Amino acid sequence: MLDFKASNPLKVLVNELRDKPEIDYDEHSDLLYELLTSLMDYFATKFTADEIKNVVMYYKKDIANKLYAQMRKHFVSSEPNIIEQITGVSYYIYAPNIIRKTGEKSVSLYEPMNDAEVPKHVFTGFKKALHPEYKFDSSKERDFAIVCESSPEVKRWLRPAPKQFNLFYGHGQRYETDFVVETADMMYLVEVKGKDRFDSEENKAKKCVR
Repeated sequence: MLDFKASNPLKVLVNELRDKPEIDYDEHSDLLYELLTSLMDYFATKFTADEIKNVVMYYKKDIANKLYAQMRKHFVSSEPNIIEQITGVSYYIYAPNIIRKTGEKSVSLYEPMNDAEVPKHVFTGFKKALHPEYKFDSSKERDFAIVCESSPEVKRWLRPAPKQFNLFYGHGQRYETDFVVETADMMYLVEVKGKDRFDSEENKAKKCVR
C-alpha cells in the first residue's frame, strides 16, 4: 500500500530520472533538482500539496519520460575521456550456461525450423566455435552464427558466458556481448539487433563500453 502522505514528489521524480541514459546524476544533481523544483512550483499554481502527491505518484513515469524527452534536445555529446588499463589477464574460456529439457538432444546449426522455434533448441555442428554447443536468443543470432561458420575471414567465434569479460557501459551496467569474432587482424565484439533498435539509447551507450 502506497503512503501518499509520506511521499516527496520531487524526490520521486528524481529517482525516475537519475537512471536515464545520458543523465549523470553525480555530476548534475543540482541542475536536476533546480529543474524539478521549477516543475513543483508550476504544479503548486494548479494543485494543492496533496493533489501534487497524487498526480506524481500516479503519473511519475509519464512525467519523467516527458521531462527526459525535453532534456535530450539540449544534451551535448562529447568523446569520453577513457583511460584504458589492463589490470589482469585470463586465458580461461568459460563454458556457456546451457539449460536443456530432460531428454532434449542438440540439433544441427542448419536444421530447418521456424524463427520462433530457435530459442527452444540447443545447436551443435560448429567447426569454428570455441564450444560444441550453443543456444541462440533469436533466429538472427543463429543466422549470424551461420555467417561466422561460412565466412573465410572468420578464424574463430564465441558465444561468451556472462562472466567471461568484465566490461561495463553507461552508469556501470555490465556489458555482455552476443558474440566474439576473431579474424586475421581483429577481434570483434558483436551485438545482433534489429534495425528498429540501432539508434536506441542503450545501444548508443554500448559504443562507449569500457
